[in-house]
Amino acid sequence: MKKITATLLAASLAMLNINAQEKDIQLNTEKEQFSLDIAGFRIGLGTDDEDKKVEFSSKKRRSKIEFGLIGPLYFGWSCLTNDNYYGEWSDKGDFLRPRNCFTFGLSFCSITASLSEHIQINSGIRWSCTNYSFGNSVILKDDEYGRTMPWIPADDNYKVNSKMYHSYMGVPVGVSYVNDKFALTFKISAEGLLTGYSKWENEDARHYFSALNKFKSRAEIMASYSLLGAFVSYDLTPMFVSGSGNDCHLLTFGFAVCL
Repeated sequence: MKKITATLLAASLAMLNINAQEKDIQLNTEKEQFSLDIAGFRIGLGTDDEDKKVEFSSKKRRSKIEFGLIGPLYFGWSCLTNDNYYGEWSDKGDFLRPRNCFTFGLSFCSITASLSEHIQINSGIRWSCTNYSFGNSVILKDDEYGRTMPWIPADDNYKVNSKMYHSYMGVPVGVSYVNDKFALTFKISAEGLLTGYSKWENEDARHYFSALNKFKSRAEIMASYSLLGAFVSYDLTPMFVSGSGNDCHLLTFGFAVCL
């Protein structure tokens, strides 16, 4: 580029009828130093290193922000940890033992900011629900004093499957390491309870109870490649309010579809 500029400059000077001989106009490129000698005067045209600096700065990565309408879909199976009974629940048996526990989650209105080539931060809104099927015939409901108590049929012939349902909505904040199509993400979220109840599976009546924590926090790690990922999450907050009778936490593992 320097050579072309110098040639054009020399041609322009010649067209302007500068009184100089051809030998008085020379282009010097020694040690990548570009200069033009005209009638005993030297005009510096810079160095090749400057070109490299300009080229490097033009390629410097800039922070990038992306928005998404629908984020990952989560499909998981949960189990209880630290499920020790105490107080008025201590003599009711292991009534919280699940037959199965399925969790579904949906993220939307996501925002992702690229801090560097491989590091991103992300956030958004996530709705999640847990369908908890009891291994025993039991429902949870509040008594006349507002305490959540298990109701277990006294008749052994009355064996009806039951379940507990609860849903939360919150804001997860995550940090991701991204390399091509692979991503490793750690998230922590704060979530608020939307609804929670228990019911017999063959009846429509819902029994709402007050023992579920109204707010909870969750930690999660997920590894994904392209559109598929695997995750493990742990509820840092107990499922039930402290003092209810069991300070169990939900541990969930499953897969995600990263839209």
